[in-house]
Amino acid sequence: MTLANMRQQNVRSLSITCGALGCHHQAVLDISDYVDDVAVPAFGPRMVCTVCGAIGADARPNWNERAPANLFGSHGRA
Repeated sequence: MTLANMRQQNVRSLSITCGALGCHHQAVLDISDYVDDVAVPAFGPRMVCTVCGAIGADARPNWNERAPANLFGSHGRA
């Protein structure tokens, strides 16, 4: 998947997870400044964890951006 594919689906950030044993730090990366033809997996090997310093991570589209605005129906009440 490329950043263009993500943008077509209204996703504008990546979910990054550190793969170091025992760390699993998570972060969200805004991809607005990157060109459309960059592949999502290309980000993973370049990531440096800000917690443990490990190089390399899992990079995926941040699908949470597409969550429904109102999870409780049209009235907004539980």
